[in-house]
Amino acid sequence: MYFKNKQRDLESGWTTNIDTFAHEYGHILHAKNVSYEKWTSLRKGKFGSGKIGAFRKTIAKQVGGAAALNPLEFVAEVFNGSVNGKKYSNAVMEMYKFYEGPEIR
Repeated sequence: MYFKNKQRDLESGWTTNIDTFAHEYGHILHAKNVSYEKWTSLRKGKFGSGKIGAFRKTIAKQVGGAAALNPLEFVAEVFNGSVNGKKYSNAVMEMYKFYEGPEIR
């Protein structure tokens, strides 16, 4: 059932891929990059308000539905996709850096 649901999420564009480990590892590495206060504000603050927030959310949607939930999910989804070979637009990668996503090698 778990893998069936993950496959559905992948096909619908909700998630980057079915590699849950890479997604969660992205969260762990991201948490090590930022302070607790910043982590909390990223979770609560979403992508900001007004035009800037709407613009950032549009960029996040390029990655997938889960990435558009908040900056923490955005970073984890970009990390997940990147370590699994997916390439993203310059706008996505610039926003990933803006939110201090972990280094991708």
